Amino acid sequence: MTFERSHTKEKDFPFLESLLRFTYLDIWPMECLFEEMDKALLNFYRKRDFDPQRVVMSTLEEYAKKHIYFEFLRLDWQARFRYTERQPDDVQEILPHKQLRHIPSDLDTLQKQIMRLFQDVLDIDGVKKKPVQEKLQGKMSFEEFREWLTES
Repeated sequence: MTFERSHTKEKDFPFLESLLRFTYLDIWPMECLFEEMDKALLNFYRKRDFDPQRVVMSTLEEYAKKHIYFEFLRLDWQARFRYTERQPDDVQEILPHKQLRHIPSDLDTLQKQIMRLFQDVLDIDGVKKKPVQEKLQGKMSFEEFREWLTES
């Protein structure tokens, strides 16, 4: 009697999925909440109470559920708020409101850079036939990129 085992190998691409979700994340509907966080930080500079801090942290907690990028951002700002408790004179340096305010435009720039990388560098159509200089000028669709990554 012989037993045959069937082995199924599943590929797991958490980084790829995260990168693709980040690349296609629509950040602009979130812009008004970043403006609110900006205003809350300005109030925190003046009043030093915890209401503005709660606004910032609760908003970042909500975003953290949407993508891991925001979880890291939340942890960073949580540490910053804790640090201001020990260094209350440097609040504006530790908690730069403009940094939060500009996140949507910064993320938009990052997304465009990632798309440029997908389009210009990861060209699979002519990998074997074209020289590197030409390959860097090539284009790749989202589906071609996904196939290329799953085959690699």
